Amino acid sequence: MNGKAEYILSDAELKHPGIVKAELKLYYTNGQALATSFFTFTISKTLEDQNIVPVAEYYIDDFEMLRDEISQTLDEIKAKFDEFENIETKAGAQEKADKAEANAKAYTDVHANNKTIHITADERTTWNAKETTSGSKSKADKALVDAKAYTDEHTADTVKHITAAERTKWNGAQLSKITADHGGVSIAANEGEDILKKIVDQGRTMGTFYAHGKAINAPSTVSTRGIFHLTGLASDGKGMYGWVYATDYKNNVFTNYYDGSTTYWQGWKRSLNTDDLLYSYANITLKNGATAGTRTPIYAKWGPLTLLRGHVKTEPEIIFGSIPSSYAPIGGAVVTVPLSGTGGTANLIVYENGDLKIKYPDPTDSSKLGGGYYIDVVIGFQEGGTA
Repeated sequence: MNGKAEYILSDAELKHPGIVKAELKLYYTNGQALATSFFTFTISKTLEDQNIVPVAEYYIDDFEMLRDEISQTLDEIKAKFDEFENIETKAGAQEKADKAEANAKAYTDVHANNKTIHITADERTTWNAKETTSGSKSKADKALVDAKAYTDEHTADTVKHITAAERTKWNGAQLSKITADHGGVSIAANEGEDILKKIVDQGRTMGTFYAHGKAINAPSTVSTRGIFHLTGLASDGKGMYGWVYATDYKNNVFTNYYDGSTTYWQGWKRSLNTDDLLYSYANITLKNGATAGTRTPIYAKWGPLTLLRGHVKTEPEIIFGSIPSSYAPIGGAVVTVPLSGTGGTANLIVYENGDLKIKYPDPTDSSKLGGGYYIDVVIGFQEGGTA
């Protein structure tokens, strides 16, 4: 063969000190093998390997396979050493145990002091005194029986409940209101507002009203209150026919009627009362030299009439006396009176302010003119204006 064959031991193989028995085999490419003579050599340990004990003696047949096995064994030994390094020492273990105990105690103290998740002795006593399930059911059953008894008694109470017939009757009742919900009047006419127009604007209805003394078309110069009823309905939604009753605060009563198709409002009429039928006379205040004749001049008001009586001596064309303006007709009046002491007549002028005057005497015998005038007259008392 005249050649050289060599094999270099690996580091892992060198870690097995001692006498090594070896045999060198040559493998040819044609599949044949040749074994040389056996030989031996020695592997000595270095100082750093003195504490490693040889594990065994090996008969090396295939160095490549042996090298792989040795590498695997070394990996296993290294893993064992890693486990040894992870083993805690006694002092380290004690330190970790003390720390774990301290952490556990701190956690336990925090947990024990948590009043949200723990209860006190008082709370336990209170909760233990609460109702049990069986006790609650017993009380609930009794409450149900009592409630049913009360409900049955209430249902059977015909005083508190209505019948179907009563409900039908009440539902069919008239619901139109004649006053405001608080008891006041339905409508009101203040100063400058037309009370009659407001009434007609309500349409077909019944209601109550208030009118200021200075309201347009008010029945009195002082405030009035009354009731109205319009029974017809015009195409524009306003009242068509109806009546009104009103009373002022002086207890005078007035009426008016509305006919929307012809005459419309017929005008306020004041009703007479017992006071209108009572009267008493008062003396006329004489002026400008006038004197009483055979009878004292007096005046009175009787319902719609002003009454004058008496005998007065005065010159014509002067104010000889006066009565209160409230007794004088609106716009004044002119009446004929007889002359005293002779035939003939004269005109008695009653002014709106109550002044009295004789005008245009026409005696039968002018030589007897100074006998005076008889003022026994009845004058119609006009209210509401001069038109």
